[in-house]
Amino acid sequence: MQRRSVRRRIQVRYVMFRYVSCSTLYVSGISEAALTTPSIALSGQLLPPELAQRLQSELQPGEILVWTGQPDPNLLARRGLIFTVFGIIFLAVPLFITAVLLLLALVSRSFLPLCIGVLLVPFFLVGAFITFTPLWNRRAAAKSLYAITNRRAIIWQRTLFSLNVRSFSPGQLGGMSRRELGNGSGDLIFYQSTYRNMDGDRRTQSDGFFALRNVHDVDSLLRATLLTSKNA
Repeated sequence: MQRRSVRRRIQVRYVMFRYVSCSTLYVSGISEAALTTPSIALSGQLLPPELAQRLQSELQPGEILVWTGQPDPNLLARRGLIFTVFGIIFLAVPLFITAVLLLLALVSRSFLPLCIGVLLVPFFLVGAFITFTPLWNRRAAAKSLYAITNRRAIIWQRTLFSLNVRSFSPGQLGGMSRRELGNGSGDLIFYQSTYRNMDGDRRTQSDGFFALRNVHDVDSLLRATLLTSKNA
């Protein structure tokens, strides 16, 4: 009777999907020990040790892990291709100027044009950084982690200098929307906010689970776990 009472109070709904992608890991079952202590019971591949440690340290007593996944690196890389185009265009200008300066140095037999060319180095670095945006996106995907528990949705994102961990309770997910492409991939948008940048232009900032290969399945699981009338 006591065990049944505990399970009723937790009110966890478990949904099992047949589709499992390489970027998504599902809970294969909930052990009795998981009712009282944090646990990570995953089917398929195990998370890398660093990410598994993040999960273990974040879960609270009695909190049960329902789903965990990462952004699909291929999807994020493709989204960065537009920046590669701009980066190549950005690089073309200093490359042209460098060629002109090199020609002047050869004609005048002077190092002065080459000294001026040194000033173009920062432009080369910025252009190269923009050009390799798909690579940076791949690295960011490998260091990011998404999770759904019986209490909240959690996002881990590694930035250049820190690790950002954000949690979203059921009350914060009421306005959640799904952005899905024809191949089934897409984003789960938890919320969107608008702000003005330094130039006064209006910008939109979104937060949620991005670049999911099977966004519809994750959407259904999250709603069944956190947004039903019993769990809300």
